[in-house]
This record gives sequence, structure tokens and C-alpha cells, in this order.
Amino acid sequence: MSKIEIIIKREYLSRVTKRTFILTTIGLPLVMIGFSALMGYLSATTGTKLNIAVVDESGIFQNNLWDSSSTKSVAYFNKGEYSTLQKTYLDKKFDMLVHINAFKNNLPDTNAIQVFSESSISGVASNYLTDRLNTVYQNKLMLDAGMNRKQIDSLNSVTISFTPITIDKNTGNADMNSAIGYFSGFLIYIVMFIYGMMVMRGVMEEKTNRIAEVIISSVKPFELMMGKVLGIALVGLTQFVLWIAFIGIIFMVSSTFFPGLMPHDTMPIGGVPGMEAMPQEMMKKVEVTNKIQEFMGMPWLLIGFSFLFYFIGGYLLYASLFAAVGSLVNEDAQDAQGLTFPITMPIIAGFLIAVQAAQDPNSSLAVFGSIFPLTSPIVMMSRIAYHPPAWQIALSMALLIATFIGTIWLSAKIYRTGILMYGKKVTWKEALKWVWK
Repeated sequence: MSKIEIIIKREYLSRVTKRTFILTTIGLPLVMIGFSALMGYLSATTGTKLNIAVVDESGIFQNNLWDSSSTKSVAYFNKGEYSTLQKTYLDKKFDMLVHINAFKNNLPDTNAIQVFSESSISGVASNYLTDRLNTVYQNKLMLDAGMNRKQIDSLNSVTISFTPITIDKNTGNADMNSAIGYFSGFLIYIVMFIYGMMVMRGVMEEKTNRIAEVIISSVKPFELMMGKVLGIALVGLTQFVLWIAFIGIIFMVSSTFFPGLMPHDTMPIGGVPGMEAMPQEMMKKVEVTNKIQEFMGMPWLLIGFSFLFYFIGGYLLYASLFAAVGSLVNEDAQDAQGLTFPITMPIIAGFLIAVQAAQDPNSSLAVFGSIFPLTSPIVMMSRIAYHPPAWQIALSMALLIATFIGTIWLSAKIYRTGILMYGKKVTWKEALKWVWK
């Protein structure tokens, strides 16, 4: 067994057997699922709750400003109650008061509709009112033009959609591509930050405790650095595999023992009273079938290979730089903040570009970010589900490999001198001079 293998084994076993590793591996998926469930519950129960008082002097909207959602309620009052309601609608537990004046020549003017509320109207309330007022008013105009209720209802139920078809390959829909790209890029972003910093802290601890002096007497500095970087990489891969398996088990158990979590009630369509309800079960079957087809059509082999490549390549590139920083820091750990700034900035920039690339994968910024080696591990994963040109993927991977090799050489030169230097504050300018010694 080589010396690097011995160091890898030591780094790996010393971390996976710690209580913190076990707790984070089990606890983080539970926290994420619990937090998502809590946000969904709060959004469903409190996010869109509206109690609205309406005084309609036009007669157009009376008993028509309804919504199928149980979190919204509308109460109607006559013209004589308006002046009193202006002072008491909050006491009656209404969120807002909508006053609709009579329309002149059947057309609303600028002040025809007034909405009173204690604070600024939220986007949810504004969108709801705008949609309902426009729907009801447009229906009235169509009735006045001679259309009957059945014709209006049939028009309201008509929607236009399109099926995207990619020539020579089926890569799913935009929402799925965006979700996969964003999630993959975010995972690699977290990996480079968390495990890169772990490498730096490990080197700092060994240096400040003078353990490195003993180890260097038996192994070369390069062997020590590579063993530490690769050992922690295996820790990260182990934790990710366990997270994926654990989350999969949770969802399987949930769907088996709690099959009634998904709603099965009917859902009105069309947005106006009198429409027939389409059974949600029928809609659900069609939607599930389409989602399965889109899911199976994703380039999973390319996504999986790319994720593994950029996961390892991005980590090794930045972990070697973090190791070099750890070798420069002495007793004052605050020195690490200034030294890590040039390293963390490309990671943050890559994540910001990846967010945009997940929505617009062919923009110039997204293409550049996916090829530039310091940001490509994050940005290319945001584009990979969209099946970018093969030459861009090949160029991105080649540049990442070349940059990784150059970074390892650079970091090893700095690490060799910095790991045994004590009592002196080192800058990047001075550290780079060591490279050419």
C-alpha cells in the first residue's frame, strides 16, 4: 500500500466514524423534507387567505367574484352599507373592501373601482382581483354582444398549449430541465464549499498542532496534500450516496403507508359559475403519463456521467487551492478569510451564472460560464439537461482537466513551503514567489 493510500484511508475513516458525520448524514435529509413540507403547508393554509367585502353599485359583479379555493371568501353588501363599511370592514375581519361604482356607458373609468385595505395590497390579492374582475366583465360584454352562457363557458375553457419537440433527441420539458440543472449545479456548489473548507481546516489543524512536522518526516508534502484531498473526496461521495438512498427510502415509505396525501377531489375549470367539474383523477392520469414520458426521455447517461465528472473535477480543483490556503495560515485563523476570498469568488460567480443558465442555457454568459474552468463545474451542470453541443462539453471537460493539473502543481509548490512555515503572516504575492523556486 502506497503512502498516499495510507493517508487516504486515515482521512476517510477518521471522518466517517465521527458522530457529526452520522448525524448530518441522517439528519440533513429529514430537515430538508420537513422544511419543504412545512413551507408547503404554510403556503397552502395561510399564503392566499383572503376575506373580501364587496359593494357593487354597477350590478355587474354581484355574486360573481367567487373562486374555487376555500382560502378565499367574498361577502356582498348593498350600496347603503358602504359608508359604514369604510369604517368597520376591518372590525368585521375583512382584509379589504372593494367598492365598484356604476359604469358610465357600460365602461369603467379610472376611479370606477376602489380597493381599501389596512396595508399595501399583496401581489396574490392584486392578481386575484384583477383576474376575477376582468373575467366577469369580459363575460358581460360577450353576453351583451349576443352570446349565450354555454358559448361563453366553452370559450373560457379553451386554452392553448404546445408540445416542444427537439430534433433527433427528446430532452424533456423546460421546467424539468431547469430543475435538474439547478439542483445538480447547487449540489456541486455545496460540495466545493463544504468539503473544500474541510480540507483547509484539516491542513490548518495539522499545521497549528505541529502534527504536519511529524508526518512530513515520513512522506512528501505532495503525497500528504493529495492523500488529504482524495480522502475527503471519498467522504463527500459516501455522504451523497447515503443522502440519495435515504431520501429515496423516505419517499418510498411515504407513498406506501400514506397514499392519501395527494388530493383526489374535483377541480372546476373555466373560471366562471356553471362550468362542469372535470374529475381530477382523469387529469392526474394524463399528467402522470406525460411526466413519465418526459422523465424517461431525459439524457440520464449524460447527466449522470457529467455530474460525476464535474463533482470530482470541481472538488479536486478547489480542494487543492483550499489546501494551499490552509498551509499558509498560522495561529490566527482569521488570516484564512482574506486568503480564501480569491478562491470563493469564482465559486459564488459560478452559482449566480448557473441560476441564469438554468432558465436560459444558450445565452452567451451561460456558454462562457460552462466552459471557463473555474465556473464550469457548476454552470455546465445547469445546462447539461438541455443537451448542449458536444464540442462545448468536450472543451469544458478538457479545460477543467488541464486547469486541475496546473492547480495541483501550483498548490503543491505553495503547500511544500507553507506547511512548515510558522510565525509569519504570508500573502498570496509571497506565496506565488515560492512556485518558481
